Amino acid sequence: MKYYKDLALRMALAIALGTFYNAYYVVFKPLTLSLSYLFLKMMDGSAILLDGKIVTATHTLTFIDACVAAAAYLLLSMLILTTKDIAWKNRLKMFMYGSLLILIFNVARIEILFLALFRLDYSTYSALHLFIWKFLSTIYVFCVWVLLIRMFKVKTIPVYSDFAQILNYVKKK
Repeated sequence: MKYYKDLALRMALAIALGTFYNAYYVVFKPLTLSLSYLFLKMMDGSAILLDGKIVTATHTLTFIDACVAAAAYLLLSMLILTTKDIAWKNRLKMFMYGSLLILIFNVARIEILFLALFRLDYSTYSALHLFIWKFLSTIYVFCVWVLLIRMFKVKTIPVYSDFAQILNYVKKK
């Protein structure tokens, strides 16, 4: 019975996080914008932060919601919540470590794109941006997940392990 309460709680949290997806922006947008600005300010002393935009002597960089990578944090949350046999304390640690790794990667991605925008032509910048956004970011989140399951010695598979346990229970009845 304890397992089913845990499962219900995990699924309720997963649904709530998916429903209130904008909460990730509330937390991670200011962090990502501020860190991106601080690193750019170190490279370009003329940079200023103004109304969610980073303004340099040559560019005005509009920081849109997609820059936050909220989908990566949501995916991490969903992977953690849909994986059985993880203690709640470890779930929280996994989310904190994973989020920190995603934040570091995301800020580094933004800084690399800033440099590309300032030093390359726009079409090269745009191609690099799409490559990092569509391809490299997805691989990175997967690698973060693999690192976390190894660090925390997780032996179960998201969704599948719960489904298999429920199916096994139904077969026994």
